[in-house]
Amino acid sequence: MMIMGLLKEGTKLQHDKTEQMLFAGKIMDGSLTLDDYRYMLLCNYLFNAALEKELVQRPEEFDGFQLERRLKTALLESDLAELGINNVPVDELFSGWSFPQLLGACYVAEGSTLGGKVIERALQKNENIAGSVKAFNYFNCYGDETGPLWKAFGDYASQKSAGVEQEVVAGANKAFDMFQSIAVTAKQYMPVATA
Repeated sequence: MMIMGLLKEGTKLQHDKTEQMLFAGKIMDGSLTLDDYRYMLLCNYLFNAALEKELVQRPEEFDGFQLERRLKTALLESDLAELGINNVPVDELFSGWSFPQLLGACYVAEGSTLGGKVIERALQKNENIAGSVKAFNYFNCYGDETGPLWKAFGDYASQKSAGVEQEVVAGANKAFDMFQSIAVTAKQYMPVATA
């Protein structure tokens, strides 16, 4: 799976930076607050909803991707609604991206599902969050299928990236840049704290 190795190596700095922006340390040490969790979900929603909006308009290009099974927008909407966030507008962030660039963006979206299982377990132990949240729909989006779906994505990406590997890696880095920009603008949709 040459492309998966290239993606992992070629996006490491961006991946690590994004992970830190989304409270990796606080998740693992149990200090994540309910507002931090809302913000994490909101960032993931703005990214995934925009990406999926583009992908569903190009089903012929994503034949074999198992697109219907990989859609996460409704799960994120459900998680956000439980926390009082509804009707957040979705921008056309991926409009005009080439197929290889979108494949790189899919790597970012699908890669987050691997960590999702670890994050879900940590959140269930976090006293700040567990008592206020009924379900972790997004972070457990694939359940027992997480490993098989990641492997299937690797196979799909290997097949579809032949000859355009560098464009796929560039697309993944561009998607990480976009995620970091979203993390800055997402704050405007957070509920106003009440004393």
